[in-house]
Amino acid sequence: MTAPLLAWKVPDPGLYEDCERIVFAATAQDAAGPLDCNVDQVERAPEFDSHSPGPVPLQAYRAADWQMVCNHCGEMTDAGEWQVVAGEPICRDCIDGADLS
Repeated sequence: MTAPLLAWKVPDPGLYEDCERIVFAATAQDAAGPLDCNVDQVERAPEFDSHSPGPVPLQAYRAADWQMVCNHCGEMTDAGEWQVVAGEPICRDCIDGADLS
């Protein structure tokens, strides 16, 4: 029997410092491997287990108060300051003041 895939919060060395992503894996070590990070940096994220094997919908990230990069301006946006517009995370500033077409 295969172990269930659980949600893990893993550091993502992307464009922004302190970014994280959700990875589905059976163990913390399995979650750390693909992103080449230390297993000590991996944390369980049970609030996302119901979305296994992924992807996690943007609405779930919003409900969990995650920061997100705005797909319109590219800025990191604080939790609660972005919405899902046409399937993309868009910051409040872009929603309020820009043509999103």
